[in-house]
Amino acid sequence: MTTGQAAGSPTPATPNCPFSGATSGARPPLLTRPLLLRFVSMVGASLSFFLLLSVVPAYAAERGGGGAAGLALAAADPR
Repeated sequence: MTTGQAAGSPTPATPNCPFSGATSGARPPLLTRPLLLRFVSMVGASLSFFLLLSVVPAYAAERGGGGAAGLALAAADPR
């Protein structure tokens, strides 16, 4: 006991971890049904938004936007 450790403390070779030998347990699946439904809903929402966004210049030109029909889409594009 010359290293200054208490009598009951573990040595550095044996870690004080309750899960040191219990790593073979089954983990729950990462892709669950609610997560997959969320992925599908996000793809569907993005797809519908961008499909509608592509029609905005034609809609603006039809309503009398003239040469400013492209500005309707440029205002939505943050570049």
